[in-house]
Amino acid sequence: MAAVPPRVAELPHFERVQGNINANNVNNADGNNGHAGGRGDEPAMDLPQALKALDDIQFEFNHYNHLGLLSLDFQSNILARRAEAIARIPNFWRQALVGLHCEHFHFRGQEPECLSALISIDIESLWSDDLDIKKEVGCQFKFTFGPNPYFDNRELVKEYKYEAKRPPRRKSCTRIEWNRGATETLAFYDWGLNWASPFSFFDWYCEIRPMRPFVDNDIAFRIKNILWRDPLLYYNHAAR
Repeated sequence: MAAVPPRVAELPHFERVQGNINANNVNNADGNNGHAGGRGDEPAMDLPQALKALDDIQFEFNHYNHLGLLSLDFQSNILARRAEAIARIPNFWRQALVGLHCEHFHFRGQEPECLSALISIDIESLWSDDLDIKKEVGCQFKFTFGPNPYFDNRELVKEYKYEAKRPPRRKSCTRIEWNRGATETLAFYDWGLNWASPFSFFDWYCEIRPMRPFVDNDIAFRIKNILWRDPLLYYNHAAR
């Protein structure tokens, strides 16, 4: 029977030293992109301060998760504070995704430029309707974007549904409303590639070309159970 990805609170602990902040090599050429710098009622932070604040919150999350004391309410509170801290860091999720680079997942063409507009990644478990048996039956990925010249969507949502004795499969994903000429400009639609070539973010999201199920599931697993759990770790990997 295929293993169902565990909830965040059940994930093994990543050993990480608090204060391991790397503010070097941060690509801030695009400025704030309209979504960094915090809200108007909060004091502005420079980048090292924003990274330190996020590191403190992430350390707290990892600590309580390791002790098994991360209730759903407490987890929601920490994740909300983490999202506010991330919003102060320009191009955070783009750089974190770059740091997640693996054997069959990488960026192509001007895809990183497009992902500069990525404001947040939210991942939610989907539960069965049976109130007596709480069972995770799927997972939803929500990618929120700011205004950008490539597509009109503000949210892109991809869902997986778990089935007994079968790997998780894609249930649905939001159709991307591309602007005219955007895909040619980005140059990440390379029809000459085959299933054995590494997949880009939009390859994975849209399933533009044939993708073996284990590759699709592995990318989803890495985003859900590795990147999203400690995104600062991969942000720092990309900055080195």
